[in-house]
Amino acid sequence: MPSFDIVSEVDKQEIDNALNQARKELATRFDFKGVTADIEHEKDKITLTAEDASRLHGLREIVINKLSKRNVDLRNIDQQEPAISSIGHARQELKIQQGLEGEKAKEIIHAIKAQKQLKVQSTLQERQ
Repeated sequence: MPSFDIVSEVDKQEIDNALNQARKELATRFDFKGVTADIEHEKDKITLTAEDASRLHGLREIVINKLSKRNVDLRNIDQQEPAISSIGHARQELKIQQGLEGEKAKEIIHAIKAQKQLKVQSTLQERQ
């Protein structure tokens, strides 16, 4: 019986390339000259830091634009709420979702089983 797998993974090298391009654009943009703005990439998280909320918004747009141009699926990027400190500094985390969450995977399995004309078996493997 033929089989196929549904896998939802993000190419980490493409994310790294997109963030490097965003850092280069950040260094050359006129509206970010002399401004403290930073892009940090950890394992499954991107942290954006800027001096105020409007610059954070611009920084987020740069990063999202570069990710989409590198064909990174933006549905795998979970944008957290920006945190604004009392002195005005802004910070936002973008979490990278690797694999399918349990609820989403169960919805896919349920949709496959609901198709009565297809005689298939569906199983949930590890988080892929």
